[in-house]
Amino acid sequence: MKTRVLFYFAVALAIFSVAGGTAAQSKVARTTQSLELRALANTLKERDAVDRRQVSDIARRMGIPLRRELLDGRVLELQRFIPGRGPVFYITNNVDAADSVSTDEVYVGGSAGLSLDGSGMTVGEWDGGAVALH
Repeated sequence: MKTRVLFYFAVALAIFSVAGGTAAQSKVARTTQSLELRALANTLKERDAVDRRQVSDIARRMGIPLRRELLDGRVLELQRFIPGRGPVFYITNNVDAADSVSTDEVYVGGSAGLSLDGSGMTVGEWDGGAVALH
C-alpha cells in the first residue's frame, strides 16, 4: 500500500514539475516573441516612413498623384519604388466587400447612424494574398 501511494505521489510530482517548467518556458517564449514582434514592427515602420518620403518626392518631381480613385471605385496608391523593378502600387480589389458584410452601414451616412470614418485608427489587415518580396 505504501509503495503504491509513493508511486502515485512520485508520478504526480513529476507531472507538476513538467507542467511548471512548460509554463515557465511558455512565458519566456511569449516574452521573447513579443520583443521580436515589437522590433519587427519598429523596423517596418521605419522602412515605411523612408519609402513614403522617397515616393512622395519622386511623385512630386514626376507630377503624378500618390493616390487615385479609379472609375470602378477601386483605389490605387503608389507605395514605393524598387530599384531595377519599378513602382509598387496597392490597389483595392473588392469594392463590394463592405456591402456584402454590411460594414457600409456604419460609414458616414450609413443606416446604422454611427458615422464611423476610421479617423485616428491604425488598422492592419492580412487578406491571404501572397507576400510581396522586396
